[in-house]
Amino acid sequence: GTSFEPRRIDERVNLMETLLPVVAASNNRGGGSGEGPGSSASAGTYILETGGILSTDPRLWTDGDEGGYDTLSPTAVAKNALVVGSTYDIAEGYTGPSDVVIAPFSAFGPTDDGRIKPDIVAAGIKDITSPRNLLGTEEAIEATFDPVDPLNMDSYALTTGTSISAPVVTGGLALALQKRLQLKPDWGTNDYPIRASTLRGLAIHTPDVAGPNPGPDFKFGYGLLNGLTAASLMGSDASVGIKPHVREIYIPTSLATSSFKVRAVDSSKPLKVTIAWTDPAGSASAAGVVDPTAKRLVNNIDLRVVDPSNVSHMPWVLNPDLIGKSSAVRSSGATKGNDTTNNVEQVQIDSPLLGVDYTVKVNAAGALAWGGQWVSVIMSNNTVPDLPFEVTTFTQYDADTWYMEWNSVPGGVYGVQFSTDLVNWYDVSVGLNAVSDVSSAYLDVSTPSGFFRGVRYY
Repeated sequence: GTSFEPRRIDERVNLMETLLPVVAASNNRGGGSGEGPGSSASAGTYILETGGILSTDPRLWTDGDEGGYDTLSPTAVAKNALVVGSTYDIAEGYTGPSDVVIAPFSAFGPTDDGRIKPDIVAAGIKDITSPRNLLGTEEAIEATFDPVDPLNMDSYALTTGTSISAPVVTGGLALALQKRLQLKPDWGTNDYPIRASTLRGLAIHTPDVAGPNPGPDFKFGYGLLNGLTAASLMGSDASVGIKPHVREIYIPTSLATSSFKVRAVDSSKPLKVTIAWTDPAGSASAAGVVDPTAKRLVNNIDLRVVDPSNVSHMPWVLNPDLIGKSSAVRSSGATKGNDTTNNVEQVQIDSPLLGVDYTVKVNAAGALAWGGQWVSVIMSNNTVPDLPFEVTTFTQYDADTWYMEWNSVPGGVYGVQFSTDLVNWYDVSVGLNAVSDVSSAYLDVSTPSGFFRGVRYY
């Protein structure tokens, strides 16, 4: 159906680029609670409203499409939100994909335009203790909790639903942010906070494998939240000055490419790279259209990892089968190819070579709305070259302007300072986000003589 809400969510994240909405996929599958196809017991007419216009276009809808697919709520199809489905709790701990059992109510994708949702899953059924507000006031929530008898007070209950899974994920990501701040407290005040797309990419990059096939699917997304893995990767990134695992790179123009080298550190583990970006809000659907298949992606960014043999490794892709809507097709395993639908892409090389360079390439595949795009890059089982600031080109452009190039780490933030006495320095260029391993700046200085130096802020 059609709703204004997903587009509004995408607009809000573009306005507040560090605020990530974590959204429940909904309990609409299997006749679950809530509005939408899951609450319908028989075929009927789907009523939607767009701009005050009611549509009665018929659709045979017993529980979404065949197999329970296409049961997401309107909010759960927003591009820039992290959408979370529900699984049974794993009491003994995760040992493999078969441990992850989807909840009978947890909504499946794909979205109407074929995007992968939910993004990930987390525990949301069987003895999940949650606070509840019975009196409708803040005072009804108690601050204490008895783990021996969790039901000994009215303000806690054993609760089920994707609305329980979403805060589980939120808490896991909060721990990752806390780890980062503990290791690098200055990063909390350096004007370079983590973007929403980075947190979303981190959650999608670090889950445990779920489902019968490698890669993502329309039931489990990219897998089961692993908060420890997410926090550990964030911590490893913060503890090493070269930031090997988490980067935010600005693609400045259409068809521009950011590229850099990485090396695998363990041949028995996958070399994995994920990109995510906060995409501009897509176009609104026409009034009265049921299941509109027009793509909502605005800025198409491509990820490739090129090996030493010059073979480009492609990201995961799924067949949403928007015409046939076959359960068999939609449940089939992910393949690898060119993705022009999602604003997240992931490349995985299962048995990487050691001691050789792989090249990560992130490029704009077409025109970019608003002239540029921030892209979050998450990597694991890798190291990257350490590139100390070193000037490679320094020439005079005109009487008061100098041109300087230096080697740089893509995603790093640089500045150039000037001094006449090597004691007092002032900024002549700041906030330069590196796109490639070479950065440059024009420096305006009217003083006849002095000294320049480079500074890396982040």
